[in-house]
Amino acid sequence: MDEGTPSPADILDEAEEIAPHLAKLTEMRRRLLHEMVWNARPLTDAASEIGMSRSAAFVAIRSQSFLAAMQAEMQVLKASHRPRNISRLAELRDQSDAKGAAVQAARILEEMAQDATTERRTDVKPGIVVVIREGALPGPQMGHLASIEHKPLIEHEAVPVHGWGTPAGEPDE
Repeated sequence: MDEGTPSPADILDEAEEIAPHLAKLTEMRRRLLHEMVWNARPLTDAASEIGMSRSAAFVAIRSQSFLAAMQAEMQVLKASHRPRNISRLAELRDQSDAKGAAVQAARILEEMAQDATTERRTDVKPGIVVVIREGALPGPQMGHLASIEHKPLIEHEAVPVHGWGTPAGEPDE
C-alpha cells in the first residue's frame, strides 16, 4: 500500500471511534459487515471474500450486536445516498422526454420540501394516550346515569341451602 493510503485495519479502527456500535464486533465481523453493507455482497460471498467460513458468517448474522451494527451502518448508507437521489429527481423533473416521470419527480421534490419545513415529532408512539389532569373537568361526567333506576333482570325468592343441596328444614338422607 502507498504511504498515504490507510490500511483496512486503520480504516476499521477509525470507524470504531466514529461508530461505537462497531466496537462490540471482532475485526472479522466488522469486515463482514463492511462487505455486506458498503460493497453490497450477499452474506456467503462476503464471508468467502474475507476468508470467513459460511457457518461463522451465519453465526455472526444471528448475533444481536452484529444486527444492531448492521442496522446502524445501513442508516448511514441510506443517508449517504440522499443527496444523489435528490439530484437525480431534479434531473428527471427537468428533462422533457418522459413527462409523466417529470411530473412525478416534481411532486416528490415538493413533498420532500414540505416535509423539511414541517416540524416532526419523534416521541409519538402507536397506541392510545390517556392524559389525566386533576381538576380539568368540573363535576361528574356521567351525571345523566345517576337517574337510571337499576332493576334486577330476574326476581326470585331466596332459598337457603343446607348441606349439599337440600333446602333448610328437610332431613339429609
